[in-house]
Amino acid sequence: MKLGEVKINLWQGKVLVNASSLQRYSRCPLCKKKSKSIHSYYQRQLADLPVSNYQVKINLRSRRFICRNHICARKIFTERFCSELGTYSRRLQRSRDLLTKIGLELGGVKTAMISRWVGSSVSAATVIRMIKSLPAVDSIICSGIIGVDDWALKKGRTYGTILVDLHQNRVIDLWEGRSAEALEAWLKQHPEVHTVARDRASAYSLGIRKGAPQARQVADRFHLLVNLREALDRAMQRQSETIKKCFVAFHDKQNARNQSIPLNHETATGKRIQTENSELFTGNVSPRRQFKFEQTKKLYAQGHSINAIAAHLKSNRKSIRRYIHLDVLPARNTPTTSEYSTNFDHFIPYIQQNYGPQTTYKQLLADMIAQGFNGKYTSFCERMNRLVAQNLVGQPLDKPQPLARQQTWSSTKLAFIALTDTSLLPAKDLEFFTFLCQHSAPIQKAAELAQQFKTLLGKQHHGSFDEWLESASHPDSLLKNFAKGIKSDYHAVEQAINSDISSGKVEGHINKLKTIKRSMYGRAGIDLLTKMLLAKNR
Repeated sequence: MKLGEVKINLWQGKVLVNASSLQRYSRCPLCKKKSKSIHSYYQRQLADLPVSNYQVKINLRSRRFICRNHICARKIFTERFCSELGTYSRRLQRSRDLLTKIGLELGGVKTAMISRWVGSSVSAATVIRMIKSLPAVDSIICSGIIGVDDWALKKGRTYGTILVDLHQNRVIDLWEGRSAEALEAWLKQHPEVHTVARDRASAYSLGIRKGAPQARQVADRFHLLVNLREALDRAMQRQSETIKKCFVAFHDKQNARNQSIPLNHETATGKRIQTENSELFTGNVSPRRQFKFEQTKKLYAQGHSINAIAAHLKSNRKSIRRYIHLDVLPARNTPTTSEYSTNFDHFIPYIQQNYGPQTTYKQLLADMIAQGFNGKYTSFCERMNRLVAQNLVGQPLDKPQPLARQQTWSSTKLAFIALTDTSLLPAKDLEFFTFLCQHSAPIQKAAELAQQFKTLLGKQHHGSFDEWLESASHPDSLLKNFAKGIKSDYHAVEQAINSDISSGKVEGHINKLKTIKRSMYGRAGIDLLTKMLLAKNR
């Protein structure tokens, strides 16, 4: 593009460039004939990239030409320039490219906001129009290893399909719907595909078999584990009567064990209980503090610094420094002033002699105050409740013994427990599930099969998939229906066990797609979403 008579002025915070065209001729857009016959002149105002945060405007004196081709339908046409200045365009192509790239990353609203700061102001609607005007992405030749999954355009109503090149980690296609026919048609246009990772959807499995029969299918390991957990959940529901009986037996066992623990006067006053093998802290030394104290001693002896130990244990450096200089972790100090301390301990023998089923807290407190008790009703009730809970005194009339809460586990929770590593389970969950497996052989066998299948998927050992399938298909197995579904998709599940291909990258691009949808408040159609995802790959 040849320009002449260029004049640059600074006016009201803008750089104004006045220029005129010096092209000797221009071609007719219809017949492509050259023309030198000028008809008239007109002004075009163009935006360019900012200079030092100054907005740049170009006033271009352009021309209209007369087409001398008598058989051409166009008699007068405007001057055509190079690719840097398109027809009807109001900004140079380099400015348009920059705004389009920012729009692909941030969307319309944020791009419009940033454009005002950098001196190239544009509206959000204009940014969206720029993105929509991008040329359609040509058919992409993929590496041959792809992943396919569905995504929700409107959750529960409208779904789409996304294809990702797992080797290059980029989206290669996107369309509305999740039918087998659409996937079959796409695969027939791409014979280079030899491996497809997918979830357990039957539509995608059928589309791959018809569109690319030569391709091997790889089931997604995450969805296999989800299907296994759901199968365990249904199995636990079928064993509900057995599980209910185990609830009762388990809590009876717990109550009997609690009643066998010897109680003494020291438990009521918050001191230590001495057992044969260990020392339990029931007062102010919690197991958590004791654990941190022991770990601090151990790590400091290994040569670690105070800062490193504090970061590892998520504790304050002052506490770590204090633990290092202590030989024994003391109990936390309780208030010793007369405002907070009471002489309740001196009255414990009197309470054991005079407190009976017909005595209320208020009556007993009045008698103790008359004999010199210096506590309030609240602290008195708290200490009395502790004595009653440990069966050191009788039950009061106005304070009935609360019913012990019995913990239960849902079938869904039990399914999660069966699939979780025992080292990560809470002690109570592990104890009950072990008790349940001891009293129910089918549940124990189902849990063992579930763990074996999980280790097969995790490639933690070289187990035999066929042996597992035979065991799970036994008529007495609780997972026989799950094994039946695995048999119908045998080759894809076998590839999931033996290969390293995963659909994780597909899920990552689906999350990116959801982010784009939400940033546009759900108003982005399939065309715009396709441009936002695929335009970056050009």
